This record gives sequence, C-alpha cells and structure tokens, in this order.
Amino acid sequence: MLRFFPLFWLLAGLPVVADDKLALGGSAEVGISYTDGLLVPELDTWLKAADQASFWSLDAYATLKATDKITFDGGVSHYRESYQDYQQYDISLQRYYADMQYQLSAGALGWQVQRAEFTLGDVSFLQQNSFGFSYSHLFSRQYFLYLNLLQSSKSFTTLSERDSKVRQAGAELFYLPASRWGMVSLSLLAGQEDTADNFYRNHTAAIGVNYRRYYSLLGLAGQLDSGVKLQHKNFPHYLLQNIQLQDIKRRDRFTELFSHLSVKLNPYLSSKLSVSYLDQTSTLDDFDYQEFSVKLSAKLTF
Repeated sequence: MLRFFPLFWLLAGLPVVADDKLALGGSAEVGISYTDGLLVPELDTWLKAADQASFWSLDAYATLKATDKITFDGGVSHYRESYQDYQQYDISLQRYYADMQYQLSAGALGWQVQRAEFTLGDVSFLQQNSFGFSYSHLFSRQYFLYLNLLQSSKSFTTLSERDSKVRQAGAELFYLPASRWGMVSLSLLAGQEDTADNFYRNHTAAIGVNYRRYYSLLGLAGQLDSGVKLQHKNFPHYLLQNIQLQDIKRRDRFTELFSHLSVKLNPYLSSKLSVSYLDQTSTLDDFDYQEFSVKLSAKLTF
C-alpha cells in the first residue's frame, strides 16, 4: 500500500520555505472509483469482482527551516475508501511522518520516520513503522540522483505469523530537460522481508520508469504522469505440491501500468483522472491476478 516511487510525485510539489522559517499547509481530496478486482496485497487476498467506491483524504503538514542548511518536515494524513457492495474490503490509512534534511553543496542528506495504521472492513489489521536514510545529488541542471535505505516493521492485529521486518534499498535517477517540459525517471529497488513464519519470507527486486509532462489545456495548467513498474518476488520457503506431487516454489511477477491526468482549475482547486492496470503472474495459479481501476477526484489545497 505504500507507493514505490514517492520522490517522483513529490519532487515538483514539496513546499519551499524561502524567507519564512515556518510554513503550514494541507489538502482535502474527494473522489469516486471503479475497479474490476479487489486486492489486499499484505494478506494475499483478492476477489475477482467489479465494484464502485467513494474515497476521501485529508493531509496537513508543517515545514521548519531551522538554519540555512537544516530543514524539518512533519505531517499527518488520513485516507478512506468505501466500496458499494463489498464493504469487507473498505480500507483506511492513518499516516504520521517526520523527516530532516541537511543541505549539501550539490545535494542533501535526509532522515525519515513514519508510522502507518491500516484498517480493513473497519477492523484494525496492520501497523507499520519505518525508518530511513536518504542521499540526493544534483549532477547538473538536468540530472538528479536519489538513494535511500529503509527499514520497517509490520505488526498484524491477528495474523502474527505474518509479522515481519523489511529492509529495502532504492535508487532513482531523474532527467529534467532544459526546456522544463517535465521529467523522466528510472527507479530500482531491492528488498527482503523476514517474517515470523518463514513460510511468508520473501525477496523482491523491481524496476520502474516514470514520465511527467506539463501542458496547458484551455488556458489551464496541467500535468500528465505515466509509468510502468516490473517487480519480481521470490518466496524460498513457500512450497506447494501440484497434482503430480511435485513441490512448486512460489515466485510472483508483477506488471503495473498507470497514468494520472490532472488539471489545476485555480490556485487552490485541481481535478485528477487516474487509470491503472496490475497483472500478477505466479508459479502457483492461486496467486494469478489482474486488476483494472479508474479514479476521478477533486482536490483542494490550502
């Protein structure tokens, strides 16, 4: 549920404190969605059924520029999605985060902490705590590199055998053309999840490409974000027997395509249309899964 490419979406949108020491802000978003499949990745649970949902989110943040080189950020957010027919898949996410950045001559060092609390069907089922380090470097006006290390712990309310420690390393290279029409990025990720029950222990590797394009539509500013992500996940201890009584080890492959089209209606109000497709193919047929979803929303920023 935590996004794979956070920096790509935030790079052009983070608040900037120029003269004032402290900046406060937030946003509220409401929307509707349609999906032809319902998936809970953390539980390996999915339902091939179409449904409609409404969703909303609230975000609040504060940015403090302590010195010319040190900046603190912190915030809280809440997301809720409610389905029309399959309320057992209703989900909500409460997130708290804080980070510090130390500015270098051509980059920055960062430290981040985060806590996320998930409910499924109005029942608490997962808490996740994360701590990470990051380093960013601007090679020129057109190339920017972001490296990060992340460690997190997952604690399930009832499924204690899935409690885990996750370690990840990621890298993302950005290309920003001189004309400033947008940006392109290449992302790499490698990670390992050690679970209380070795049955669910897994290793993952992923690669992604993102594209952002700025445009003007009927005099309104907008942007198009599109991308593709390929991921492989290996479960070394997840073995099942087929009808020939042969042991089959679980290996999953994911392909995700997405596109987000947003338009800024005025300095505070924007609208967004999102389309995504996910295909999961596994050596175990029970974990094959496809999902197509569409979302339409309006967002107020203050």
